[in-house]
Amino acid sequence: MALARFFQCAINYEIRSNRLNRWNRFTARAVPPVPTMMALHKIPTHLRASISSIRSSANMMRSTRSSWLYQHRGLAAEGVQNVARRGWISGPQIILGTTLVGGGAVAGASWYLGMSLLDWEFLLGIKKEEPVVAMPDTLTTMPQLPKPAEYVHPYANNSWWWKTRFIIQRGFFLLYLLVPLFKMSARVFWSPKCQELRELWCQEIVTFLNRAGCSFQKFGQWLSMRPDIFPPMLITALSQLRQEVPAHSYKHTVAVVEGSLGKSIEDIFVFFDPEPVASGSVAQVHRATLKPEYALADGSVDVAVKVRHPDVLKETFVDLNLIFESVPIINFLLNISKGGSSTDGQIAFPFNEESIFSNMQKQLDFQWEAYNLIKFHQNFVREMQGDTTGYGRLNFPVVSTELLSDAVLVESWAPGVTVSDIYENLATQSNEARQRLARSVFDLVAKMFLRDNFIHGDLHAGNLLFDANTGVLTVMDAGLVT
Repeated sequence: MALARFFQCAINYEIRSNRLNRWNRFTARAVPPVPTMMALHKIPTHLRASISSIRSSANMMRSTRSSWLYQHRGLAAEGVQNVARRGWISGPQIILGTTLVGGGAVAGASWYLGMSLLDWEFLLGIKKEEPVVAMPDTLTTMPQLPKPAEYVHPYANNSWWWKTRFIIQRGFFLLYLLVPLFKMSARVFWSPKCQELRELWCQEIVTFLNRAGCSFQKFGQWLSMRPDIFPPMLITALSQLRQEVPAHSYKHTVAVVEGSLGKSIEDIFVFFDPEPVASGSVAQVHRATLKPEYALADGSVDVAVKVRHPDVLKETFVDLNLIFESVPIINFLLNISKGGSSTDGQIAFPFNEESIFSNMQKQLDFQWEAYNLIKFHQNFVREMQGDTTGYGRLNFPVVSTELLSDAVLVESWAPGVTVSDIYENLATQSNEARQRLARSVFDLVAKMFLRDNFIHGDLHAGNLLFDANTGVLTVMDAGLVT
């Protein structure tokens, strides 16, 4: 209490000091300083007397105001009581006037700042008593998953000569993929104003990143979310990497699922779609239906099966190191995209090589993603119970800890469309749906950063599904967290 009283007195003193300083600055502007008054002999006599009287009045007001500000704050209340005692203003009139002025100030501030009743409750620390709501079955029956061991790349334990040979082979392979891009870059360099060539050049970059594999695709996704430093044409082309990357064969899917889970697909699934519904940089997703004995914790059997791509391991062993080393070349190519005359928009990574390498490695092990999803369930229990805050309901997929390996993840199927698709057709969405989506995304991100300190590290628009019918926002692909 003593500390709180000390801060209160300090704040009151600061307020009084600021008011005094503002009043002194006002009177200083109202009355010219002494040097400007030296020319009074040029002013007519009747105006000279007026100016002198104004200056004397201002000085008196300044001194009066200064002494009043440093008096006890109870003097103001005593003055109001004297006014009311003399009959100038009645007590009810004072209360009514104060209420109207205060209410008008609050209403004006709310309108100007766009604040709602929920915002004022949060600002004033008002907490309503909420009924105790039982946790959904999804949260009460979901088995706990122990924290996985730190991921070690399978190639990290190989001999030094094997690593040297692998790096040389990988480097020559990437140079081979860069040949078409270098040819197109030379054409754009000699004809920088040709719009058609620049479009082909942007598409050639996307083709190279797709063929180079997982690490380069992730790098392209990061570039596509930086319209502040890259040209719009390149951003549009790179945005394709957030939607779809080349899929692997169904034969590989069957081999990975059966090899990782130790059972045939027919023993686990009633239905398994051979065509993937989506393909990302690390894995692709198939829709399937589980047999009842393998149902998820919430009883659902309609699932999404995530299967890792075949060449992900070799595409993530040294590629990130090569990307960091090739930044000067990338900046040169970006300079070409701007007509060869700009030095702005140079790449500077907002992260260090070691941290991004460690987080990228964890994405290769789907046990980490399952662990992260379960932890998100625990952090957002209240938000998953229903729309209790006015921001819309959040959802995270339910994972199967029984059907889980480093290369296979089985999780509940989530309806909806990606937020990136909604952005493309934003004009067709109702105003209520857009506001609900914006509030849900803001609430999600703010709580991750400010409340939980457990943040989804790959939260681009392609990893968010929104169901406009129910207002549910589902967060996908939680392999990368910080």
